[in-house]
Amino acid sequence: MSRNGEKILSGATTAFIDSTNKSSAAYKPDFISNDHTKGVKVLTSIEEELKRCDSFTFSVAFITLGGIEPLLLTFKELEERGVPGKVLTITCSQTLKLSISLRSLRISSYVCIMRMQCYQEYTMENI
Repeated sequence: MSRNGEKILSGATTAFIDSTNKSSAAYKPDFISNDHTKGVKVLTSIEEELKRCDSFTFSVAFITLGGIEPLLLTFKELEERGVPGKVLTITCSQTLKLSISLRSLRISSYVCIMRMQCYQEYTMENI
């Protein structure tokens, strides 16, 4: 296992199994939610993590332009830094894919049928 893999496993162990396990706070999972009383927003947490990443993958059930639009500027900044990204989703319209014209962002849409067998519906790379 890689060193980063060990750090992630140790963080997960601390968070979910043994709170006395010593691990780096950077590798412990956090529950994030919008909390207007504390000024915490999920979007801000996602943007902060994206700014530190080497690559990223989002897996979401459904995606709309309104849902992804707040991240487009961040995606553009990542593209300029050469950071590749993927969005995996069940449904995504061709119009949405065309409206997001980032070469480094790959959006893949899958159609799932009984027994969870998934068939790739379409993938647009280098839009």
